[in-house]
Amino acid sequence: MTADTRQMPDWENFIPPEPDPPDDGLAQEEAHLRLRIILFAHYHDWPDVLVSGGKGFYYYDRYDIDAKFAPDLTIAFGVDVDRIRARNAYMIWEVGKPPDFAMEIATRSTAAVDNGSKRDLYAKLGIGEYWRLDPTGGDLYGEPLIGEYLVNGEYRRYSVYRDAKGRIASHSYALNLNFYWDGAEFGITDPSKGKSLLDLPEANRALADANRTIEAERQAHLEYQQTAEAESRRLREEIDRLRRQ
Repeated sequence: MTADTRQMPDWENFIPPEPDPPDDGLAQEEAHLRLRIILFAHYHDWPDVLVSGGKGFYYYDRYDIDAKFAPDLTIAFGVDVDRIRARNAYMIWEVGKPPDFAMEIATRSTAAVDNGSKRDLYAKLGIGEYWRLDPTGGDLYGEPLIGEYLVNGEYRRYSVYRDAKGRIASHSYALNLNFYWDGAEFGITDPSKGKSLLDLPEANRALADANRTIEAERQAHLEYQQTAEAESRRLREEIDRLRRQ
């Protein structure tokens, strides 16, 4: 095997950037926040478990500063969480392993990549489970809930079933949790306790705060659009007035 002769970037002095959100990121925001908060609360007391929701890049080639990806949600077990967060990036060669779990949440601009090149990359890197959730109920991925596990470098599907409440569900063996789609939103249940993780008080409080934030952002966005539209009408009327003079 020949040695890699490429010049290595100066990682020690490198300040990792933040990923840019997709242009249609609002379409996934509610599901993203909901699942991230639930999982943060679930693993809150696990000091060596990293739950990361769309913050920071994951770098996989120490010789290529552009070899990176940014999943919507990842979980890694048995890692130095403080070091990764201080680095503001997950360098796979520093951590010693890829994340154990990755999830993408569909938007119209990212669905094809999630099902194609990103899936291939995650398999190549050895990410043990790859999940894809579609907030439209299946318009973008073809189905609302897809869970896959890695075998000999290739992903295989987990079975999808109807749970006792009639929801579309599937089990993650990496997390020992069930993800479900009830026709309107996603949730997570803990089969060992027989209940939804939404029953966690801290998750309920955090979700309530997040929902208020989302509503405030939507209202601010609506007000901005209304103001922009009013200004556009005013400018058109002024141009028409000047033309008539």
